[in-house]
Amino acid sequence: MSRELMARLILFYRKYQSNAFRPACGLTNREMEIISLLSAGSSNQQIAEKLFLSEHTVKSHLYNIFRKINVHNRIQALNWIHQNLGPILPNIETARSLQRHR
Repeated sequence: MSRELMARLILFYRKYQSNAFRPACGLTNREMEIISLLSAGSSNQQIAEKLFLSEHTVKSHLYNIFRKINVHNRIQALNWIHQNLGPILPNIETARSLQRHR
């Protein structure tokens, strides 16, 4: 293979990997981390501590998540998660390792 073709293939697969766990609704990797912790029953404060964010930043992420998945509260978000993502969500550490390899 030519060097140019190999570079294009690598770029293609890197993009594919970074989007592998992203549902069709367009959630970012950080939003997936937050929604994973939300589904585990974590409070905003617990999410903030776990991800080293301010509680205000968590609230902003939750607002964006709710807007993207068209829900109005945590209960509706949990129902959406179970209907659209199933019981198994991507591991937070897996998502982070994918981001490091970009």
